[in-house]
Amino acid sequence: MLKICGYTSQSHPMRSLRLRLPTFNSRDPPQPRYVFTCRSILTRRKVSTMDYRRIIDELKKFRTFMVSRQRAAHMERMEEDAIAFSKIHSVSVDKLLVSVCAHDLFRDVEPYKLMKIATLWGVKITAVEKHLPLLLHGKVAAEYVKRRFGLHDEEILDAIAYHTSGIPTDSKIVKSMFILDSTESGRVFDGVDELRNMALVSIDKGYEAIIKNKLIYAITNDLLVLPETVETWNYMRGVRD
Repeated sequence: MLKICGYTSQSHPMRSLRLRLPTFNSRDPPQPRYVFTCRSILTRRKVSTMDYRRIIDELKKFRTFMVSRQRAAHMERMEEDAIAFSKIHSVSVDKLLVSVCAHDLFRDVEPYKLMKIATLWGVKITAVEKHLPLLLHGKVAAEYVKRRFGLHDEEILDAIAYHTSGIPTDSKIVKSMFILDSTESGRVFDGVDELRNMALVSIDKGYEAIIKNKLIYAITNDLLVLPETVETWNYMRGVRD
């Protein structure tokens, strides 16, 4: 029987998405709750392959009672794509798989619960996210990974937090995660094959093309434009603070 944060898979407070919020104070610094034998994560030394694999394994188990079957299938397809993508572009497959296995863990949590968790954990909430709390699922997942595993790798945390919007970055991990979420093999929309092919040739060109596609789609369909997506587009046009 799976045991997570002191709960079994049958008694875990997030089972069936009936979420019981943690009791720790949001002002307290994030405390790691997962101790590896080598303790490399907790001391912020270089994380070993074994550490990453253990995190990935637990995230997969957590997924079984956190997301719908359809969502799980999406994440499983992304795992397969991530392995191939990492080989093509010489990206860390372990970091990418941690990001993939975590990014949508909270996607099926009710929006008002996401707001409560984000507030409790001190996650920065934008005006757009207040209007549409579902957008917080990536940030909440990143904070969960940080607290649960004591993982402080900014590439992984940003890849999880901003997989929907993108973010101004030069990180291959962050860009790869964004690309994979948008173009995984189960996605079907006009132009997706072109985006996939572009990303296989160049991470940078693929990232830019998908950011542009998201902006055009949002404006064309009168949807909200995420501020991070706009910032990313401007960053790629040479705008720097």
